[in-house]
Amino acid sequence: EVLAAFAREYLQEGTLALLEHEEVGDELRAVMLDEGEKRRIAGRGKGPLEAFVNALREGLGLELHVADYAEHALGEGEDAAAVAYVEVVTGSGASVFGVGRSPSLLTASFEAVVSALNRALRRGDRVRRAA
Repeated sequence: EVLAAFAREYLQEGTLALLEHEEVGDELRAVMLDEGEKRRIAGRGKGPLEAFVNALREGLGLELHVADYAEHALGEGEDAAAVAYVEVVTGSGASVFGVGRSPSLLTASFEAVVSALNRALRRGDRVRRAA
């Protein structure tokens, strides 16, 4: 029951979804599903996570800052899945946590940011810049 409640809260789909991503030189490119519409975004940063956050800011008009980040493997061995946890601060100053899991640590990190944003959107935090 606890695992099911955790999955409902942190791993359920929302209005945002990461469909694909790639690093091209120092740029991170991603395709996002944003309220049912596919959007291509791109960003640069000191690392892939910062580049992804910058892409979300620039490409989707989202207001966020990653305040904390942690990761670990689920199991042992080279084929163990990764889990990432983030604390995101939204445009309203609210703190929200997200979780991502994937065979790829990088994808798990991005999924954790998307999880936090979806949770913030569900609870009505200001995440999108005013039009």
